[in-house]
Amino acid sequence: MVDQEIVEKRERLFGHEQSLAESRDLLEAYSYLAENGPLTSAEWRAADATDGSAKTQWEWLRDHGFLTETNGVGYAVPIPIHVTAHAFELKLEDWERGIEQVKRASVGNDYAREFSYGYASHRSVVVDGDEIDAARENHTSFWRDGIGLYAADRDGLENHLESEEVRPPRASRDLLHLNEITYADRSPLWGVSA
Repeated sequence: MVDQEIVEKRERLFGHEQSLAESRDLLEAYSYLAENGPLTSAEWRAADATDGSAKTQWEWLRDHGFLTETNGVGYAVPIPIHVTAHAFELKLEDWERGIEQVKRASVGNDYAREFSYGYASHRSVVVDGDEIDAARENHTSFWRDGIGLYAADRDGLENHLESEEVRPPRASRDLLHLNEITYADRSPLWGVSA
C-alpha cells in the first residue's frame, strides 16, 4: 500500500519527483552512504561502492537533495518510506518452518544482516485450513514475534491472529528499493492509502 501523505511530504522535502529507482547504481550508492555514512568524498571515492563512477554519483545525489555535504562530509538525507509491504509464507502444515521463513522478509531482525535486507513491515504464515488447530495451539510462537496466522481453504482466508507492524529506525536496502520503484512508476498500488 502507498501512503499519499508521506509521498507529499517527500515531494516537499526534496522539491522534485526524482526517484533513485531510475538507476540501480544510484540506489546502491545512496544505500551505501546511508549504511556506512557519514563519509568524506575521499572515503567515498576510496570505497568506490559505485563501479568507478563515485564522483558523478556523489554529485548527482547532492544536486538532487539525497545527500547533504558539509565541509566535504556527506550525509544521506533520509527518504520517507511510503510503502507498507506484507509478507505471507504459505505452508500446508509446517507452521514452525513458516515462522522461520517469514522472519527473513522482515526488516530489523536477526535475519536482516546489517539492515541490508528485508522489506516487509507485516509478516504472516498461512496454513491449510485442516491444519490450523496445531498452529493455533502454539499461538505464542506467532504472538512472540508479531507474526500473523491465517487458515486457507476453498472458501478463502480466515485470520486467526493479526500481525504486528515492524518498523526499523531506517529502511533496509530492499524496502528502499520497493519504495523507490513504486514512487518512480506510480505502480498500480499508487493512490491506495494505508
